Amino acid sequence: MVKMEKEILNKELVENLLKIKGETRGFTLRYDGEYVLKNQGEAGLKKLEKELNGLGCPIEYKTVRATGFFPVGMRAISLLAMKKMFDFDDEKIREIGAFHPKFPMGIRLFVKYIYSPYEILKTAQRMWRIYYTIGEVSITNYSEKENYAIFEIRNFDIHPIVCRVIEGHIAYLARMAIKASEVTCRELKCTFEGEAFHQFKVIWKE
Repeated sequence: MVKMEKEILNKELVENLLKIKGETRGFTLRYDGEYVLKNQGEAGLKKLEKELNGLGCPIEYKTVRATGFFPVGMRAISLLAMKKMFDFDDEKIREIGAFHPKFPMGIRLFVKYIYSPYEILKTAQRMWRIYYTIGEVSITNYSEKENYAIFEIRNFDIHPIVCRVIEGHIAYLARMAIKASEVTCRELKCTFEGEAFHQFKVIWKE
């Protein structure tokens, strides 16, 4: 695991993040750009790209090839730059995670025929590979009676900010599938807090 400060974005952190083995699909970066464009406008997007260029990690969001592969650390760098430029809190980062599933056709078709969070989570490994080439996902506990599920992600050590995106992403997918009035996903264990793996709990209300 790369040792790093959670909230400091500088050239040293960028260099460390880019050294992490693994890749992410280009559309994860494209959707960051779409989110900024929607919420901060064209000027905000240019401001973000200027910051990234100055940090030695240039990203031109509109020209990123959606199906291409990019260093997985760029996922965290993009999010951290957004957090820094626009003062995004954790809830805003979760909102970015919920924003992503609204676009990929494969995901929209997937959730159309899934009707429970368990069915979503049991195929999470396949879904995960749409986004990242590293990390393994597994369900460790599920209760339909108590309306919760717990899952783990192993071998996925990038940066804590990515954990917030995962929370928003999973909550949104579950909400789409079960039409619940409220769905939350929160991390219980994190490798950046000294744990051996990431653990998330999804809770929903009918």
